[in-house]
Amino acid sequence: MQTFNKTFSTVFQRTALAGLLFLLYAISIQSVRASTQATTFVTFANFAYNPAKIYITAGDTVNWQGNFTAHPLVSDDGLWAMISSGGSFDFVFQNPGDYLYHCNIHAGMGMRGEVIVTGPITAYMPLVIK
Repeated sequence: MQTFNKTFSTVFQRTALAGLLFLLYAISIQSVRASTQATTFVTFANFAYNPAKIYITAGDTVNWQGNFTAHPLVSDDGLWAMISSGGSFDFVFQNPGDYLYHCNIHAGMGMRGEVIVTGPITAYMPLVIK
């Protein structure tokens, strides 16, 4: 009986240690991913966005800077309500995809832009408990 208890205790300790190590690893990966998130800046003037097309990773932020009263910013996909005042707007793109936006007044003059979001790279395996 004592051998069974000792074996059970050893298995339990190893399992608990493995779980703790995995948890610490997962937390460290999340910290690395969070610290690599970036902000891309888009300015606009003279009826154009600069740059008009950007590539980012899911979780990154895009910051638009300009006169929103003269050039109201609209998401073609309805990701945000029309921005029609102020001089700076941030949006965090959480999901991969191709997102279009435009000036509500000057879209017909070509004042359009595009954000292409790629998926984040994940370097960890999910925990599977059987």
